Amino acid sequence: MLLLNLRDFFPLAIQIFKIVYQTKVVFTDEILSFIHGSEHTGQFIFTTHNVLHLNLENYMKEQIYFITKNSNTLQSELYSLADFPDIDYDIGIDLYKFYLRGVLGGKLNE
Repeated sequence: MLLLNLRDFFPLAIQIFKIVYQTKVVFTDEILSFIHGSEHTGQFIFTTHNVLHLNLENYMKEQIYFITKNSNTLQSELYSLADFPDIDYDIGIDLYKFYLRGVLGGKLNE
């Protein structure tokens, strides 16, 4: 079983190597496809500044977290999308619009 896991890891390791050492761009959908197609009990943590990557087709509300930084105190607050009862699992939901309206803690630059 260990050999199978190592074989599955190498394609991912090559992509990470390209990003770190060859200054290449690797789109996360390639990595996410690999992860979703593998059985594992570990976890990956991805961060993004682009709310367009977030959707309820690929992720559960409990898997999506936001961080808000107070510009005066420089303290950060971590909160989950599951904390918002107005957000349901309707596949057509557009998290980007909720974010821009400030419902999820985001706001437009003034």
